[in-house]
Amino acid sequence: MPSFVAAGRTPGRAALLLLSFFAALLLSACEKKAGLEGHITDERGQPIPAVRVTALQDSPVSGYDHLEAETDAQGRFSFSRLFPQAAYTLIINAESTGRRQLAVKTGKNRQTTVLTSPVIFRFVFSSDMVVTDTRSGLQWAPDPDILVSWKQAKTYVRSLKLGGYSDWRMPTRAELRSLDGIDSTFPLNDCCVWTAEAKDDQKAWYYNVYRHFDDAAYIHNNSYRVLAVRTAGR
Repeated sequence: MPSFVAAGRTPGRAALLLLSFFAALLLSACEKKAGLEGHITDERGQPIPAVRVTALQDSPVSGYDHLEAETDAQGRFSFSRLFPQAAYTLIINAESTGRRQLAVKTGKNRQTTVLTSPVIFRFVFSSDMVVTDTRSGLQWAPDPDILVSWKQAKTYVRSLKLGGYSDWRMPTRAELRSLDGIDSTFPLNDCCVWTAEAKDDQKAWYYNVYRHFDDAAYIHNNSYRVLAVRTAGR
């Protein structure tokens, strides 16, 4: 009985490896993929590293529906294997920035889309929750979630040590006014905050951060919040 295997030559290991290489190359050429690149900074244009970015496909396709990246030292992130011409939601989340969502759409197959503008975060949080406002240069301590009188607020701020700093003080009305546009990531649990400014020997000024007005209240009134502030870089 004739042997067909003996009639020819059995492929060698090198030939099999070459065949596998070309098969993988062919599969790679047929694979659908698109890239996306972006940049995350604060309001001064300084990069924010170590921010996790998750790409969630709006209409999921298996293998393309959930991918993750992280910003490098220059604040850059990139994806290389997203589905082409597809809608994605980017979930941007880190302890230093809080959470934000961004809708994007990928380009054609094997094309990389670069976001035209950086994703900008105004408030940057340290590991001990000191909040730096990169617009004004002020640093804020979180609301301790207590209601206090004006004198209690002064006592609290004088004794505060946070982030390696002991030069915390009560804010002025102008400094509280500079918080215009804050969102839920800012650590304030109510609207009205005592200022450092006394109106007379009976009353002091407070500021409504969310409705943007000031008014005076009796200094023994314990219905207001306390925020401590300092100037960054000092």
